[in-house]
Amino acid sequence: MSEDNNSTHQRQTYEALKLYEALLNLSFAVRNLHVVSTRADDLYVHRGLKVALQESLESIIPKLPKQPPEDLIPDSISGINESDYFKLQGYFGVIKSYANTINAHEENDTSDIQDSLDNAEIVLSGQSLPTHVLLSESAVNDYNHDTKTLTINGIPIVFDGAQEDYFLWAMFQKPLNILVSWDEIPEAVAAEFRDGHVFGSRDSIRQAMHRINQKIQRDIQTKDTLFSYKSNGFKRNFGPASE
Repeated sequence: MSEDNNSTHQRQTYEALKLYEALLNLSFAVRNLHVVSTRADDLYVHRGLKVALQESLESIIPKLPKQPPEDLIPDSISGINESDYFKLQGYFGVIKSYANTINAHEENDTSDIQDSLDNAEIVLSGQSLPTHVLLSESAVNDYNHDTKTLTINGIPIVFDGAQEDYFLWAMFQKPLNILVSWDEIPEAVAAEFRDGHVFGSRDSIRQAMHRINQKIQRDIQTKDTLFSYKSNGFKRNFGPASE
C-alpha cells in the first residue's frame, strides 16, 4: 500500500472508530434511560449518523481481520434490544484493535464527521439538538459560474475564491450522489478554463470543499453538508441531477 493510500485508510479507520463509538455511547445511554430515545434517533436516523457510519464501515470492512455479524447496524437506536447492543459492543473491540494495529490515530482528522460527533455529545448531555434547515427539503439551484453564486431556497450565496468557484462548477457538472475521483476536478477545470493549476493538491480541494460547506451552513442555517469526501473522491449530496 502506498504512503498516500495508507494515510487515507488510517483516516477512514479512525472515522469509523469514532462514529461507531458515538453509536455505542448513544445506545448505552438510551438503554439506561440517560437520554430521550427520540433525540438519539433524530441524530442517528434523520441527521445522518447512521449513513456516515455505514459509509465509513464499508470502506474498511474488507481489511478487518473479522467480518461483522449480519444486521450489525441497527435501524433505530430507540428499538435496540440487549442482544443487538452486545453484538455492537463486541464488534467495537474488533475495530478498536485493528485501529491500534495500523496506528489509525496518526490520521485523526475528523473534520468530515465532526458535526455528527458534536451532535452526539449534545444528545448525550441531555440537550435537544437545535433546529436547522434540511438540504434534503431545500431548493438547491444549479451553480452559476458567471456570477459565482449558488442559490438555496432563494438565498444567493456568493463564492469569491477561485478554488471554491471551480470546485462548485466542476461538481455541478457531475451526477448527483456519485463519487467523483479527486483528480477529475482539476482535469475538468484545465480542459474548460485552462486553469487546472489553481488546485495544488488533493488536500487543497478538500479544504475548498470544507470552506464551501461551512459558508452554506452559516448563510442558510443548516447543519447538512452539500458535499462530502470519501475514498479519495467527492460527492454532491443535494441539488439537481446532472445535465
